[in-house]
Amino acid sequence: MLTFIFWNTNGQRVGNILSELAIHHQADVLMLAECDFRDGEIVQDLNSSGVDFSYCPANVPSRLALFVRFPRKYVEPRFDSGHVTVRALHFPGCDEVLLAIVHLSSQLYLKEHEQTSEAIVVSSDIRRIEEEAGHMRTVVVGDFNLNPFSKGLTVANAFNAVQSRRIAKKRKRTVSGKNYPFFFNPMWNGIPNVSDHLPLKFQLEISYD
Repeated sequence: MLTFIFWNTNGQRVGNILSELAIHHQADVLMLAECDFRDGEIVQDLNSSGVDFSYCPANVPSRLALFVRFPRKYVEPRFDSGHVTVRALHFPGCDEVLLAIVHLSSQLYLKEHEQTSEAIVVSSDIRRIEEEAGHMRTVVVGDFNLNPFSKGLTVANAFNAVQSRRIAKKRKRTVSGKNYPFFFNPMWNGIPNVSDHLPLKFQLEISYD
């Protein structure tokens, strides 16, 4: 089982905290947004306490950063833009999983309908990568700057995210004769009083040699 941590650092230097966080939670994958400091400095801070993380660079300049505590050869870049980076995780003997890390624009800069348009573009990019990969084993995590019930997350041609596993297991819904796959959103019911800039931890049942 792999432990993933996502954190919008809000541009703050949090190296020592990152190291403590990674050790405490035995993190395998660390994903950062609004990351404005040098990747080498982050790796140095992370590994100063005996943790062995590597930086997985993006193909374009980005404020999204990915660090892993396993051989970097298991991470393959698939797509990068200003708002999303998609990587394939392919471990020996395991089915490939796509990891999409997103950071959508804030309501400080876009109106709701503009945020929805942006979400449609990003989700279309992810769906295209899925088609190229030939599967939909995709985990999308990040700072959406949207409520779970916002149109950018719920409308069919955006993320088409639902709160129910039962509904998600139906795999898709049809709108105007076109099929749209579901995403399951475990955050729909929310976490009371959660801050925008606190780390988010989750785990996946993936093992590697």
